[in-house]
Amino acid sequence: MMNLRDRRRLADLNQFQMARLTGISRTRLSLAENGEIRLRPEELEKIEQVLREQLTTRVQEIGSLL
Repeated sequence: MMNLRDRRRLADLNQFQMARLTGISRTRLSLAENGEIRLRPEELEKIEQVLREQLTTRVQEIGSLL
């Protein structure tokens, strides 16, 4: 199972980009990635939404190259 940091990196996002796209502070994301806090369900939902959108875009970009 991939952790939050791995999934964020797979989507080719840094913490600043993820913070901007989700509305969650970079500090809070960092703390969550390091296991120091647990994110609220609504924060996790927003992260999942952003990751899904980013990965869909990347797959479409790759498909256009083929």
